[in-house]
Order: sequence, then structure tokens, then C-alpha cells
Amino acid sequence: MSDRDQFLEVLDEFDTCIMTTFTRDGTPHGRPMHVAERDGDTLRFVTAVDAAKVKEVAAGDPVVLTFQSSTRWVAATGSARVHQDRGAVADLWSEPMRAWFPDGPDDPQLCVMDVDLESGEWWDVSGTDLASFAFGVAKSVVTRQPIDTDREGDHGEVRL
Repeated sequence: MSDRDQFLEVLDEFDTCIMTTFTRDGTPHGRPMHVAERDGDTLRFVTAVDAAKVKEVAAGDPVVLTFQSSTRWVAATGSARVHQDRGAVADLWSEPMRAWFPDGPDDPQLCVMDVDLESGEWWDVSGTDLASFAFGVAKSVVTRQPIDTDREGDHGEVRL
């Protein structure tokens, strides 16, 4: 399996992330976001046109997305595009979104933010013997020797 395929396989395990954008003065601004869809190397999100993240990506700064479970982690960067394609909003709509958008998919404030992924990195210890891994961590702490990286599970980086 290619690094790209492996990255996307781990990424597809997640439906939420922390999306970090950057304010005008360069301060990182993170918030949880639901991934509405992955289309190839693009992640799609539904948000409001007046949301801070929409204003922050207008400057062209990269978007950083981080995902985490108890055994898998992904960090990805990309560039964002925002559009108000009503068909795309309707396709991506799900009823839990009504908590933020009570008027539903026809709310004129809704827009789609597409994040075109450019790079990513993943860590996956789901196939690792976690007891052995925990012992390795404890041993490293006690002996003050770095952990054996062969026991850390699967890790990779990819340019998309």
C-alpha cells in the first residue's frame, strides 16, 4: 500500500478534527469541526459565511487539521476555498447540523469550506501490543534511554 493510500485509510477513520486557522496577527485559532465528506485529497466542511474561520482563510494562510483517537493520530495541512454552492450544501447537510443551523440546509448563511490537503502525517499504534509499548515507555523513563521506535507502531508522512 502506498504512503498516500495508508494516510487516507487512517484519515477515513475520523469524522471530526480540530481545524486551526490563523488570525490576522498570526495567532493560531483552533476549533472542533465535523468532516462532512472526503473527496479525493479534499476534505469538505459546512460552516457559516460569517464564521471567523472563513475570514481567517481568506488571507490564504494554510489550514492545519488534527485528528486523534486512543490509537491513531493524523496531522494534515492544506489550503481552503469557501463557496456557497447550494447543491453542495444540500448534499453535505446532516440533521445534527441543525443544532448550529436551525433553519436547515436552506439557511443562506451556510457555505462549504473545502480544504485541499497538501501534506499529512499519521501515527497508528492500533496493531501494536499496547502492554509491551507501555512497558517500553516505562523502561525508557526509568533508564533515561529513548524508546525503541520500532515499537511505536506505524508512522508516515506524505505530500499530496
